[in-house]
Amino acid sequence: MKQTQDHITAGRRTGRLFLLIFLLLAAGIIGVAIVFHPHHEYLLAYIAWVAVLLFAAGASVGMLWRQQRVLFYRNQLKAEALVKHSEQNYQALFENMQDGFAYCQMLFDERHQPVDFIYLAVNKAFGQLTGLQNVVGKKVSEVIPGIRETSPELFAAYGRVALTGQPERFEFDFKSLQQWLSISVYSPAQGHFVAVFDNITARKHAEAAVRESQTKLAAALEAMTDAVLISDVSGQFLEVNDAFATFHRFKSKAECAKRLADYPDFLEVFLPDGTLAPLEQWAVPRALRGETAVMAEYKLRRKDTGESWYGSYSFAPIRNAEGAITGAVVVGRDITFRKRVELELKESERRLQFALETIQTGAWDLNLVDHTAHRTLLHDQIFGYAKLLPEWTYEMFLGHVLPEDRGEVDRKFREAVATQSKWSFECRIRRTDGVVRWIFAAGDHEINAAGKPVKMSGIVQDITDRKLAALELQERNAEL
Repeated sequence: MKQTQDHITAGRRTGRLFLLIFLLLAAGIIGVAIVFHPHHEYLLAYIAWVAVLLFAAGASVGMLWRQQRVLFYRNQLKAEALVKHSEQNYQALFENMQDGFAYCQMLFDERHQPVDFIYLAVNKAFGQLTGLQNVVGKKVSEVIPGIRETSPELFAAYGRVALTGQPERFEFDFKSLQQWLSISVYSPAQGHFVAVFDNITARKHAEAAVRESQTKLAAALEAMTDAVLISDVSGQFLEVNDAFATFHRFKSKAECAKRLADYPDFLEVFLPDGTLAPLEQWAVPRALRGETAVMAEYKLRRKDTGESWYGSYSFAPIRNAEGAITGAVVVGRDITFRKRVELELKESERRLQFALETIQTGAWDLNLVDHTAHRTLLHDQIFGYAKLLPEWTYEMFLGHVLPEDRGEVDRKFREAVATQSKWSFECRIRRTDGVVRWIFAAGDHEINAAGKPVKMSGIVQDITDRKLAALELQERNAEL
């Protein structure tokens, strides 16, 4: 368009120049005619000369005009080629762009409220993303019946852009198409709009699945009686459940979260007190180093209250899809009662051991399930051994019993095993040093809930001195 206008302007300038030369020459002819009126022979020569000049000037102007027209058409062809190339590029981009494209004319009622719109142009991706075909020239109410009622907010957004020219961007749940779309809208002309959109249904479903997973995880955390802690890769606490707050002697989860936010380092809140595991072996650092542990026991003490308790922790690292550690999960359980029972049991065993040693009594037990046996040192010492043997069996015991007593001892023991009853007997044994001693043995069965014997336990005493004293007393009574 601009080149055409320039060509017209140049033509006008050339015509004006030719006219000016013609007028000048005509004026010259008239002047010469007046001056040389008596001399007609000079006048004709001059007129011929002027005619030649006029012809030469006309030829020059014509040639110039022809050159300008050739240049004009050449430029016109170049411009048309550029326009065609640009249109081809635009068409290729329009048809191959990944996003959907729709150029529409919005229709308004007398109150300037959007009531419908017409599809003027759409690209191939429009049909691929929406599943709608052959929509150009049709109203959206024809393509998607009832859309105005099901998606009034979409109409409102398109209407605002078409009227004001202000672009908008939003995500929309297109219920009619059962799709989520990310839409950018702008207005190229009054009453018109262009919608460029992408189908984000898969992303929205993934986000919904993540939210559902997080909701389930939160519900599971709160339902657990064990304390649960989740940290990021720096050791900063991200999530704890109510049981964690209770376990660590906080009044509420909110108080626990505030305390941990103020002091991100766990050891700034809880001081290990005579830990059962080293300080640097606290669960979170170990998990962030890639370790996994079923159980690690600690004795902890609150710095502010001084209260102490025992905790058992399991922990593991959290890894992303590439295997990199992104955090840690720790599960804790209060084992204070168990540890107190263990301590009381150890104290009871110590007292029992003291009592057994005081009355010179050895103890033993036999697990009938895995056939493992345990004995006290005094038990083996009664049979002449200086220290505990690696193992002890019933056959080894019978080997120490004197042959004349062995049959009766074996009978009583087997009868007790068969009837699951208590037993006791006295017999003579030969120690490893060859010395014969008298012993007293007694035992019983431990029965499980199903009525099955699972354990046998008993005691053994060296009663030689008492037995010899009794025999001596019996002999004296016989003498008397």
